[in-house]
Amino acid sequence: QIAATLRTLYTGSIVGQFEDKGHCSDVRVRLSGEQRQSLDDLTGIYLPSNYPTEYGMPAMISLNQLTRISFSSEPQEISRFDRSKEIVLSGNLYGTSLGEFKKVFLKRVNNEVKLPAGYQLVEGGYAEAMTESWQVLVLAMVAGILFIFFVMAAQFESFIDPLAIMFSLPLAIIGAILGLFLVGSDLSLVSMIGIIMLMGLVTKNAILLIDFAKRARATGVPRNEALLQAASVRLRPIMMTSLAMIFGMLPLALALGSGAESRSPMAHAIIGGLITSTMLTLLVVPVVYSLLDDLRNIVAARNAPRGTGGEPPEVRPS
Repeated sequence: QIAATLRTLYTGSIVGQFEDKGHCSDVRVRLSGEQRQSLDDLTGIYLPSNYPTEYGMPAMISLNQLTRISFSSEPQEISRFDRSKEIVLSGNLYGTSLGEFKKVFLKRVNNEVKLPAGYQLVEGGYAEAMTESWQVLVLAMVAGILFIFFVMAAQFESFIDPLAIMFSLPLAIIGAILGLFLVGSDLSLVSMIGIIMLMGLVTKNAILLIDFAKRARATGVPRNEALLQAASVRLRPIMMTSLAMIFGMLPLALALGSGAESRSPMAHAIIGGLITSTMLTLLVVPVVYSLLDDLRNIVAARNAPRGTGGEPPEVRPS
């Protein structure tokens, strides 16, 4: 009743409409301007009670008997999130990334702020979206790796050869993280997109090597010689495609143009991953392929049926 009375006297209440020449205007009842200048004007306000006087009229009680004047700050509105009251702290970042700010901010909050019972700290806005996007990107990376493996297994009709090709992926990831570190970029959502792109780019080099080696072995060339031929013959197309991709990413890596700073980490990750994978794929993938091929021959020799003499047949590596 107090709140309704004060709202009517100071803000006003619409009690009807006034129509003049087809135009309607609200009729608002409130105190005049001279009667609502200061807090002293509240002293002359009385509210009716539920207790009648001896004359049958409700007893009027002064506002001073019911209220106490004090100065304090209150929120203009009460917002809720997940059916709980929330207090939103928002701000813009300058000279730092969101991930770095979160680490510093959460560390200081945990050390310096003791939240009362019933309070909790929740991320929102872009921070919440970034956390959810990280989970989606990790799932996309795992799904991409699995799809690459299954497609190569179907093409090579073997699970051993794709394993050798998949060893080029760690080389690319190491190079991408090293590239981000050298240029001072952060591992952000944009750089994660670049790492996912690397999954398809770097396996191309290993596929060229293994495919050429398998074709050469099919013609009777020994395994080690076939790998050497694959490395020498496929070096030129590998370097051509890798260099074309690296130089194509240079404008984005140099952050030329407005707003390019947010996209440059993707180029940094791709360039670093391509450099390390191109240099190391020619060395690591043939070695891993030869080791897996020896392991396959050993397993085949153990599972082969024994001959009439009780000795397993000779297995000669090609």
